[in-house]
Amino acid sequence: MKQVQTIFRSAVVAAALLLGASGAQAGDESPPLECKEKENGQHVLWENDVLTSKLLGKSDKWYTDGIKWASSYKPNCTPGWLPDKLQSTLADLMQEDRYDIVYGVTVGQLMFTPKNLATALPQPMDRFWGGWLYTGMQVQRQPRDDSNELETLEVDYGVTGALSGAEQVQRVIHRLSNSTPPQGWNNQIKTEPSIQLTYSRTFHTPQRRIPGTALSSDFAWHYGAVAGTLFDYVNGGVTARLGTKLTDVTPGTIENPAIGQFSKLSNAAYLMARLDMKAVAHNTFIDGSLLREAPHDSQVTSKQIVPQLSFGVVLEWAGKGNDEGKRLSILLHRRGSEFRSPAGPAPIFNFGTIAWEWDM
Repeated sequence: MKQVQTIFRSAVVAAALLLGASGAQAGDESPPLECKEKENGQHVLWENDVLTSKLLGKSDKWYTDGIKWASSYKPNCTPGWLPDKLQSTLADLMQEDRYDIVYGVTVGQLMFTPKNLATALPQPMDRFWGGWLYTGMQVQRQPRDDSNELETLEVDYGVTGALSGAEQVQRVIHRLSNSTPPQGWNNQIKTEPSIQLTYSRTFHTPQRRIPGTALSSDFAWHYGAVAGTLFDYVNGGVTARLGTKLTDVTPGTIENPAIGQFSKLSNAAYLMARLDMKAVAHNTFIDGSLLREAPHDSQVTSKQIVPQLSFGVVLEWAGKGNDEGKRLSILLHRRGSEFRSPAGPAPIFNFGTIAWEWDM
């Protein structure tokens, strides 16, 4: 009964977050007709270490699961539910006279666990158990005279602890897959409200055709920052792509969002590889909360520098009629050690991202 009640409370919180994201308030003016005629782009991302367990190691440890749904508006269509004053303020801040702008809303959940799921005892030499349920708004812009530059801002708010629903999600998944029942959720990060801001900027080099082939290549460099009550870090890195056609917005991940598509999708396929480096100031799911006491004593601290290698494949299909196109991306990530304990730094670990996007 207690588990059912917790699931119900989590569902109520998720519904409230979704209502906040989709907009309970509406502006006085309706969006232009061309904005109404286009369905929103839909983006579903799933990240899990089981996606790499057969290739690169065991699953169910540390960052073990993430899911995110986003709905993006047609470029330069302002959501009608935004109050007029906020629309005007955003238009000025985003310089809509110089940039194409894509707005979006999102709902997601992250889940973190220690390596050992089979004990109910606190594990002071490993990271905390924890989950985060959140919703947010994304704004992405691209200069009208330069499709090789992209900026993204995402603002998320949500809740940690039992109301995040992470425990219930993992128990259901493990029951269905006949996996080890997780025993340590009594040691999770406590319930508290949270807010996060994510900013990133990317610059692509001009594409180069490889002589004698139908392939093109390009490179990109990016930098960004994340600040809030849960995660605080700056990051930067480089991306390389090789394929039959390289579109203007490279698929994102849950923590590096990229929702927009400023030109219509066409049939394309490419490989990509990315190196990202983080300089970390704080991670609640390792260092403990900024707002409340930790669920138990811990001898673990975040590492300041965390590298990550990502590689994968992206497939895109041109739309027919009112269909604006689809995209499938599969990425594998190899993340460096995120924390230290008296036993030494945690090992490198792996996880994957599958993203399915349509009506873009």
